[in-house]
Amino acid sequence: MVESNCQCTGPGYCSLLQRDMSEVRWNECKHKPKYFEMFLKVAGKPRTTGSVKPYKTASLGTGPGTELHGMLSRLGMKFSKDCKCNAHIREMNQRGVEWCEQNVETIVGWLRDEAARRKIPFVDLIARKIIRMAIQRAKKKANPIRT
Repeated sequence: MVESNCQCTGPGYCSLLQRDMSEVRWNECKHKPKYFEMFLKVAGKPRTTGSVKPYKTASLGTGPGTELHGMLSRLGMKFSKDCKCNAHIREMNQRGVEWCEQNVETIVGWLRDEAARRKIPFVDLIARKIIRMAIQRAKKKANPIRT
């Protein structure tokens, strides 16, 4: 089997590439030199999904909307100019944690509508869980525990 210059002994964090490597990615990196070179070329750069450039959410503020956006991005969701995502992120951030906690079903509806528009599967229960996690993350960032 062909080996690349990859020095990692298995899946996990690669300090050279500065990212976590799944088993599939590690195998590609370890045994396919062209993949190692490609990974090395983007080492330390933020990940993007597909050819769509990720939106900069700094202009949208911080809060539960930004947290939800980040979580969905990490799950592979791609955001485009023709979706209502930025408006919803901004609204969630401006209205705050309490509003989001009281309006989880509204937010689930937004996600359900966007999923239908994109023709992708949608499960309300999972959406509620992700939304609640985003709210909790926003709470933690707003009120960090000081030691």
